[in-house]
Amino acid sequence: MKELLISQFIDDELDLKEKKLFVKNVHKDKEFYEEAVSSLDFEMVIKNKVSEVETPRLNIPKATKTPSYKNITRFTQLLAASIIIIFAFSIFSNQPNTQRAEKFVNYRFVIYKPEAEKVEISGEFTNWEPLKLKEVNRTGYWEAEIKLKP
Repeated sequence: MKELLISQFIDDELDLKEKKLFVKNVHKDKEFYEEAVSSLDFEMVIKNKVSEVETPRLNIPKATKTPSYKNITRFTQLLAASIIIIFAFSIFSNQPNTQRAEKFVNYRFVIYKPEAEKVEISGEFTNWEPLKLKEVNRTGYWEAEIKLKP
């Protein structure tokens, strides 16, 4: 529960009441405080590594103007495609037995094992199949993200 709260706090996924509860818990529990600070330090390391990567510069030529007959043809094609899409939506929107897609939530797993060469986790959430974690810039931290049902 602590790890989830810390992760949600760092990722700004908490509302104001939850943030207040988080701050109270950090204030009361020294272990919780140390874990929160450690997680924030880790996030800062990751963000610094990402910001150090230089953005590649691409030499993309400027677009040239196309003759007007091509614009008319393109407009006609877009209009025809739009009509087909609207027609398809009108047919399929009247279907009575539609089901909603299941919601999935991203979960992030982070483990600190500097001596490890490979890290995997498994559990019911992976049907007991190993899930490989990726090492984060040789910092000793390993992480993986997986979409799961809430």
